[in-house]
Amino acid sequence: MDADITALKLQLKALKPPGGVRNLKRFWKIFMYPDDAVIVHFFCGQHYARHNSGEDWYGPAGMMRSLIEQLVMRLVDLDRQGKVSLTLDILDDEEYLAGLDAHDLQALCVMLD
Repeated sequence: MDADITALKLQLKALKPPGGVRNLKRFWKIFMYPDDAVIVHFFCGQHYARHNSGEDWYGPAGMMRSLIEQLVMRLVDLDRQGKVSLTLDILDDEEYLAGLDAHDLQALCVMLD
């Protein structure tokens, strides 16, 4: 892996980013993260105005559902690797599960809390 990083650093230095080495260091701070990091994303523009198409991923509830899905998938992966201990006891509450099933924003926010 160190050889891959060294090769990538050499390629980036060859690009000569505007601002020189300072911007290159800023770039590395953004993309270098621990193996057990959890990174999620949501591109709002890809889900904007799709509410008429029947897609469930638009709006605040859609964003929360997408982020929760990514988070849970990553935590399951980390759990399998033995890096975290994942418990989903919160899902034992049937009323709470009904809220999640109905895409209730408050229930979705509790899931991320």
